[in-house]
Amino acid sequence: EAEHWFASVLQPPGGLAPLLGTGTFANHSWVADAGGAASNIQALARMDWLVEQDGYFQAVGASNVSRVIFAYAMNVVVVKNSSATIVMSTNPLDNIYTEDRPAIHIVVPESSPSNATGVVSCAAALLQISAQPDSLSPMTIKAILMAGAERETDNTQNGNIDNYGGEPASNGLDYRYGAGQLNVLNNYRILSAGQQQNTEQQGGNVLSHGYEHAENFGASGETRTYRFETNANAEQLAVSLVWNLNINSSGILFDPNPVLYDLNLALYDVTAVNEELVAISVSAIDNTENIWTPLKPFRHYEIRVSHQHPEAFSWPYALAWRQISNDTA
Repeated sequence: EAEHWFASVLQPPGGLAPLLGTGTFANHSWVADAGGAASNIQALARMDWLVEQDGYFQAVGASNVSRVIFAYAMNVVVVKNSSATIVMSTNPLDNIYTEDRPAIHIVVPESSPSNATGVVSCAAALLQISAQPDSLSPMTIKAILMAGAERETDNTQNGNIDNYGGEPASNGLDYRYGAGQLNVLNNYRILSAGQQQNTEQQGGNVLSHGYEHAENFGASGETRTYRFETNANAEQLAVSLVWNLNINSSGILFDPNPVLYDLNLALYDVTAVNEELVAISVSAIDNTENIWTPLKPFRHYEIRVSHQHPEAFSWPYALAWRQISNDTA
């Protein structure tokens, strides 16, 4: 029950750290407010800490931009129903939980945000089961869910996406639909292609679908690339880069000192000697960057993950991608 979980797992603000080891997946179909900016910030930081420290996946609903918990959290997956086409962006709380971030990551063709959130929780659990004996981190599941989302839909009921990108955010999402509508088959195709190392580590091309949970990123000037080629059927590329907000608290008491690393995502056409920038996603206030762009046949491309954080750091990220071709879409 929601209030029991809030009190016994997340624990009241100003005291002990959230309780670790209590679960793997959580669903929060309700959205609320803790009663003031300070209480909201503390609750959000606790939620983000729990995801990062405990590998505890959290799907949360978003029903109103003024209802903060937990739709403003950064390490969660925020869900809405497809038919609610209102623009949803965050309001300012502090310099981390700031304004103008898209408040939606993914949508589902259900009648309400509450119902839609439960569908995403189930999809995330199915991905984890399908990945056995491997284990997916919450941010890897989030990247796969977002990269697999459909930007144009043909639902039988409860709303369609037919103008994706009409309300663009700086991290490549749409303020109304996030990354688009959940598509479990697309998610499974990404998952079944397997985890693939970046080109610097494996030396060759990645497949048309895939993902990587990458560790220890953030050296000064570091860039990691994912090289691939297209065939005659290439049409579109979806890429999602996800990393966690570092809440930076240790010990029995919860004392957050959050750090948001500034990662960037870009796609280059490297077929010719003079490479061409095709698409880029560079938001300084988000912890996900996304690209949705057309591809040309018989070309060589590179997905590049870089950062412009003022200091060197060491932090993991998750990347997921899929090529959409006219023979498999």
